[in-house]
Amino acid sequence: MTGSTSTTQSENRGTPDSMISSSDLVADGVAVYKAKGCGSCHGESANGDTAIGKKNNIHDFRSADVQKLSDAELTKVLTEGKGQVSKIAHKSKNLTELQTKSLVAWIRTLK
Repeated sequence: MTGSTSTTQSENRGTPDSMISSSDLVADGVAVYKAKGCGSCHGESANGDTAIGKKNNIHDFRSADVQKLSDAELTKVLTEGKGQVSKIAHKSKNLTELQTKSLVAWIRTLK
């Protein structure tokens, strides 16, 4: 689904970002992860245990290395990637600000 758009539950409802509950953000994060095909590199359970993940040293989202990142740092990695392959893949996702915020909220639940 590279380059595709995906609409989350919150976007469908037209709910302002400031009024979205954390559980809605998490649910939307899961939906974005699936819709954008993130699992093809990061694994269906976000552990990086795929051929591409292993080759490119993708961290498990539950790992201390990922969880210690600030929300701003995670946002930057999600939108810009990290490393050459990641930069191309992440930029092609064209994540909205709300989609990125939702992914960060979901990643935080994976501790």
